[in-house]
Amino acid sequence: AALAPWRGGATEEGIPRGAGVIVVTRNPKDAAVSYFHHGRDTVQYKYTGDWAHFLHAIFLPGLVDFGDFWSWHGTWWRARAKLPPDRLLWISYEEMQADLPAVVRRIAAFVGVPATEEVVRAVVAGASFGSMRKDWSALEQEQLQQTGVVTKKNHVRQGRSGAWREAMSEADSDAIDATHAARCRAEGLPSSLWEMS
Repeated sequence: AALAPWRGGATEEGIPRGAGVIVVTRNPKDAAVSYFHHGRDTVQYKYTGDWAHFLHAIFLPGLVDFGDFWSWHGTWWRARAKLPPDRLLWISYEEMQADLPAVVRRIAAFVGVPATEEVVRAVVAGASFGSMRKDWSALEQEQLQQTGVVTKKNHVRQGRSGAWREAMSEADSDAIDATHAARCRAEGLPSSLWEMS
């Protein structure tokens, strides 16, 4: 939340009057794998470490470029508790994967936009993994033509939840579980916010 785009951060006082915030969250295990690939695939980072280094030296201690996972979520969770429901909407990547049309309707209601079934279908089609990958590929080609370099490969990589099960060992999963339990307690986050198994 230190990265909030305004002074004051994710606090009741810090969120500009009249603004609504949509916080999109993700299971920390999938987030860790995604951050690892983000770091490896972003040219400017020049990160060449392996998964074990990334997990134990960067992700778990909270040293990723977007800040500490649990601290960031804790700040937004506390802001959510203080704000009226029309100011902050909390959704998860997993919810979007499970029922994107329902999430599109929730977002539309939150921002006060009518969502006919036609609009919902169009948004769902545009937000599909295939559509986003195609759009990102076109942007990459444009960037390559203009600058001669693509700054981040594989930006739209997999588009699914639970892929962490294929990317990490049981010991890695256990390390995240232990950190998750301790950090949720420290940040006042319900540990049940994410399905961890």
